[in-house]
Amino acid sequence: MSYNNFVVGWLPEISWDSPQPETMAEFLEANSNIFEPYSEGITKILLHNEIMNAELLLSERISGNPAGDFFTPSIMTRPEFERFLDNPVIFQPDHFPQFMTDFFEEFKEDTDRYANIEELFVRYFAYLHSDEIPFFRYYGRIAGIFRTAIAAYRLIKLSLPLEGNLRGDPDIVKTIIENRTSPDLGLKSEIYEITEIIDMFNLEPAELEKRFDRVHFDLVGNVGQESPFGEHIIYNYLIGLFVKDRWNYLNEEKGRKFLDDIING
Repeated sequence: MSYNNFVVGWLPEISWDSPQPETMAEFLEANSNIFEPYSEGITKILLHNEIMNAELLLSERISGNPAGDFFTPSIMTRPEFERFLDNPVIFQPDHFPQFMTDFFEEFKEDTDRYANIEELFVRYFAYLHSDEIPFFRYYGRIAGIFRTAIAAYRLIKLSLPLEGNLRGDPDIVKTIIENRTSPDLGLKSEIYEITEIIDMFNLEPAELEKRFDRVHFDLVGNVGQESPFGEHIIYNYLIGLFVKDRWNYLNEEKGRKFLDDIING
């Protein structure tokens, strides 16, 4: 029996409605020996937290007001991230992807970094979409389309032009611009569930975020079921846990602010 078979068979059951007795950080720490062979892939997943922590920390540095706790698990601690923001080249972590360092070198002022944080998410999903592991290529593409659709809705709601403002995969951006008046933004052929996501935008922000994460959770969980013991099943599981963990972190107040920030810019 391969090691993948052992890990897949060992993984505790997870569903959207199941209780979560421990955080993802606690789960990974308690089982670090089991997940050691997948550490490189786990780091790619956790880069999403790193970008959210960058957004949080930049907000604090600009406003001077506390913005909340760090998303965990993360690659850098808060003090480490502070040093990285001050000098990205010198204090970048080992094996940190170049696109992260390049972003903070390109935008040297905190205000410019914060204003362009969406560009960092775009680069992250493009980085995954070019990965050698097929699962990450799929995940990067799907997650990138989701985020671009939300950004398009934000711009349309604010009566701002999509041209020059909407960022993401050039082909997806082109499709959305050409189909801006369509209920599915022309993306139904890319992701069938996009219509369900667009229909959610009349919900309250906290409920919208929860429903969005639910669709995300279900989509990831359905990947590669024809090969139930492949490595991708383990990454599926960890991303599902990541999504649940993020929602548990966002109480109603935080969830409302989080979505307001996305929708209102």
